[in-house]
Amino acid sequence: MTFQFNKFNGDVMNTKLFILAIIAIVCIFSPVAEAQTEEELIKNGDDLFKSGKYEEALKFYGKAVVINPDDYKAWIKNGDALSELGRYEDALDNYDNAVEINPDDYDGWVKKGNTLDKLMQYEEANYSYNKAIKINPNNDRAWYYMGSTLIKLGKYEEVLKCYDRMLEIKPDNYDYWNKKAKALEELGRYEEALKCYHKAKMLQE
Repeated sequence: MTFQFNKFNGDVMNTKLFILAIIAIVCIFSPVAEAQTEEELIKNGDDLFKSGKYEEALKFYGKAVVINPDDYKAWIKNGDALSELGRYEDALDNYDNAVEINPDDYDGWVKKGNTLDKLMQYEEANYSYNKAIKINPNNDRAWYYMGSTLIKLGKYEEVLKCYDRMLEIKPDNYDYWNKKAKALEELGRYEEALKCYHKAKMLQE
């Protein structure tokens, strides 16, 4: 078992080094100013990202990662830009690096889960959402995404548990009541579903 663990760590490190090498090559041929600090690169990347210029943002985030490969937030931002470009496999590699550097980062695990969901790797996505929930069980976001992924797996009893927890956190969210109602319908619990729809309608008024 020890050998397998060490081999896995080696594979992760090799992947990280490979990604850094690719990013470094891209940065050499990109028009990013050489004199910029990591903070300046991130800021410029953020401005471009907000403007929807994801390819351009990627160049700045990539350079920031090369300058400081231990900055998990830079890896996440790089992953976000890749995700917006539909490059989900590449984005996943970046989120993997982020949670390896900081395994207690809630956003990193949630974004990794979302990317795995887009790649239709639903069980793996749920594992990532579970990791996020252990870090912060009082944030409804991971519960929401987990519920959505469990629907795709047809696990409605587990879906219902997610929605119950979401409603404990945000009892006035009418959309959550509607989602709970739909889950109850799938389980054939129509009277309970009707009550949830009624609750949602009251909250919308």
